[in-house]
Amino acid sequence: MFNIIMEIFSLSPLACSGVPQDLTASNGTVTSPNYPNNYKSNSNCAWRIAVPDGFHISLTFKDFVLESHSRCNYDSVELRNGFNSTSPIIGKYCGSNIPPIAITSGRSLYVKFKTDGSGTRRGFKAIFTAVPNPSFNTSGEFSKND
Repeated sequence: MFNIIMEIFSLSPLACSGVPQDLTASNGTVTSPNYPNNYKSNSNCAWRIAVPDGFHISLTFKDFVLESHSRCNYDSVELRNGFNSTSPIIGKYCGSNIPPIAITSGRSLYVKFKTDGSGTRRGFKAIFTAVPNPSFNTSGEFSKND
């Protein structure tokens, strides 16, 4: 079930319809719609990434060019530590500085990409990878050291 290798997940009918696209893989790539060409105005895209039990997610942005704003009020990528839009926020990013590597505390990550009605840019490309949870043993139980 988790044997997909480096599949690219970008624009699908679900991802930018207001309904999150579910991605279940050990690793893969997420891109903004139309990447590497400019994304469209008024986009509202979301991906829910899940990796196997006993793993965390490491997300690394390889390219990142969005409209800039001091509070990222125009175009942004928002990362949440969990499977939905109300999970704890990791960060909200915009502009052209590549965001830091994000590592979840569990096996899921929520990625939201939202744009306003003007000022489109190239967008983003991010790689996600399942990384082992050192406190998860092979029996599927957490160790007593947690």
